[in-house]
Amino acid sequence: MILYGSGGNFGLIAQFHHDMECPKCRSEEITRSHRIRGERLILFLTASLPYRCANCRHRFLVRDRRLMAELYAVWGVVFLAVIGIVFYFSYRGDSKGDVVSARAPAKSITASILMEALPQPVTPKDSKAPPDASPPKGKDNPPAAVIQLGSRAKFGVKWNEVEGGLKIVQVKAGPLKNAGLRKDDLIAAIDGETATDERLLKARDNIVSGATEGAKLIVLRDKERLYFELRK
Repeated sequence: MILYGSGGNFGLIAQFHHDMECPKCRSEEITRSHRIRGERLILFLTASLPYRCANCRHRFLVRDRRLMAELYAVWGVVFLAVIGIVFYFSYRGDSKGDVVSARAPAKSITASILMEALPQPVTPKDSKAPPDASPPKGKDNPPAAVIQLGSRAKFGVKWNEVEGGLKIVQVKAGPLKNAGLRKDDLIAAIDGETATDERLLKARDNIVSGATEGAKLIVLRDKERLYFELRK
């Protein structure tokens, strides 16, 4: 090894170093090259050092055993740290579970397991109406009004299908307005079943065609429960 300088840039020429030669011109006069900005991380991750040929000025990278040992040591520390964190949180979670299970009575744990194993009842959607929306029984509960559809069979209102029935959002001239229905009223039930768009239109068509004489409507207004009869 001898000191080599050119234009104020000094380095070490690896003369008589038979293990390293320029991959381009095969010259053995090799010097260490300065690191370029932005390649420090790449050099560290690849455990390489930059070299330059003093003969043809070709620049290349060479793996360094010392840097490789340092890199393996760093990755080993990172690996052990990750394993330690995973084991720490796993042990912490297990210890919390043990404390909870130790405090819980055995009877309640067995009951909860049995409840999860048993099939849960499924309530069908839009089956029967809620209790307060069922039509009144007997002759002691006359309807608040009779909704006369007439020959045109148009309701004259607009509604939105919501949970629990049909909510009136707009009232125009027509049989429902004549019977006293208002905006924000909720048509909760039709003949004892939860009111839906399909059921109300089907009831209207059946009445107009003569298939049925009428239908019973339950309307909820604030805290009031009103009963109407739908007829032709």
